[in-house]
Amino acid sequence: MDVTQLHQVSMPKTFAFTFTPTLALPPEINTQRSTSSPRTTADDDTTRPGGTPPAINLSSKPHAQAYNEEAPRPQASHSPARPSDDMINTIQRIVNESLGPSLSAISEERNMLERWLIQHVNVRIEILRGSSTENLEKRLNDLNGHIQQSLEAHDGHIGNLNNCVCEIQRTQGEFSTKTEVHATQQKLRNEINNESLRAQNEAASIRNSLDDVLARLLTIESAHSELKSLHTNLRTQHNKLKSEHAELKTQHDGLRSQLNNLQTEHDDLEVRYDDLETQHNEFQTRSEATTAQQAEALNKATSHLQHAQSTIVSLQAMVSRQDSMLNTMKVDVAEATRRANFAIYHVQRWVDGEMRAQQTAEEERQREMEAERQRQEAEDARLREEARKAHDQARKEQQERNQREAQEEKARARQEREKREKEQEERAEREREREKRRNGDHNILSRWALYDAPLAESLTFNTIIWPVLIAPVDPDDLTLSAIRDFLFSKAHSEKKDNKQRLWDAFKRWHSDKCATVKARVPDEEKPLIDEAFHVISIHLNELNAQMKADGTTA
Repeated sequence: MDVTQLHQVSMPKTFAFTFTPTLALPPEINTQRSTSSPRTTADDDTTRPGGTPPAINLSSKPHAQAYNEEAPRPQASHSPARPSDDMINTIQRIVNESLGPSLSAISEERNMLERWLIQHVNVRIEILRGSSTENLEKRLNDLNGHIQQSLEAHDGHIGNLNNCVCEIQRTQGEFSTKTEVHATQQKLRNEINNESLRAQNEAASIRNSLDDVLARLLTIESAHSELKSLHTNLRTQHNKLKSEHAELKTQHDGLRSQLNNLQTEHDDLEVRYDDLETQHNEFQTRSEATTAQQAEALNKATSHLQHAQSTIVSLQAMVSRQDSMLNTMKVDVAEATRRANFAIYHVQRWVDGEMRAQQTAEEERQREMEAERQRQEAEDARLREEARKAHDQARKEQQERNQREAQEEKARARQEREKREKEQEERAEREREREKRRNGDHNILSRWALYDAPLAESLTFNTIIWPVLIAPVDPDDLTLSAIRDFLFSKAHSEKKDNKQRLWDAFKRWHSDKCATVKARVPDEEKPLIDEAFHVISIHLNELNAQMKADGTTA
């Protein structure tokens, strides 16, 4: 299974269960319960896969040596009288009532911590994937050391409980009088108090170790290349924890399992699992109240012992009820074992399904990566094609630009050539104009000479020299511009200004002169002469008005 998928696989909460070990009863009571119950030991063993630990015979020396090799063997010649069954039952009942809750709490908390540590480490793997690998080996050794210390502490605590059982066995040969029984009870009270204090100290140590583990887990940095080795180590640690748990169950041959209502414990475990993160935040606060809790636990243990003394009278009646309870517990153990096997089977199926789902997801991811690669190749081909088209388009545009520039260059050359030709034509035209003006000036001078000459005796409209350069055909040719150009030309009368020229024109073309001219004209042309004089008079007045507007007057 890939390490990157480990954090996705966790134990379902519905399959969580806990074994609660307690002290076993003497063999005499076991014999009585076996005779009162139709179930046999062979039947019990067949209904419990793996075998339920048998009851410890407190008077058996081999069992005492199995738990403590240094336990002294009482000599048969010096051993006192054997205590009665009622006294043994009373002592065992006191021990069960005093140590049973502590053992149950320790076992439950141990199982809970084991499951929580494994699940929490699996959840943290994904967070730790992007971290560096500089201190991984050191931090992992620290984590394993803390877990090993916690397990060793639990083992030591269980060894203390075994020593307590051996102490009970040793004290069986020493109870000869009621005074000695009370002294032994006081000693047991002290042992129970010490065990309670050690259990509470162990719980506080476990909480502190858990805080240290969490603090270290937050700072662990690892790389993806080393997650597989981490997964292997965690699996090995988990198997080690399971083997140690099995060893703990086999070591408690003298302790009889007491199981409370499994469904209630299952519900409590679910609630505790949901509240585990909240409890972790409250551990620091709870550690401050450890002293008060220890004192309270001590008082409770004392009250339990006092209550045990007050209940000695009713132990006989309780024996019969315990027989029925034992039978019920055997049935419950068989049912719990069956449920555990069923849960393990379903967990294995669930894990296999998760692995198949992960494998399917990995195959799907590979197909998606292949499709993405093909899409990327197609995209690259499309981009290359677009680049080629863009290059061709750019080359084509460059060719078009070159063609346009060549055409524009030809057009500019043609325009330059046309411009030069036009300039040449303009220069020729200006030369012709200058030549024409030179010719015109000559014509004007000739015309002006005729204009200044005296009038002939016989005149017609065509022989009269009118104040225009070109001889008019009729009065309509006597325009304002023609009169102005002729009178104000610089080709003649250089010593006279325009004002003097206009004044001379007024005198010459006055209406009084018209009669003198008409006297020399044939009668048929006299109306033309009158009209011509009238038009010239109008134009001269307009010229005079223009000169007044310019600031000069004739």
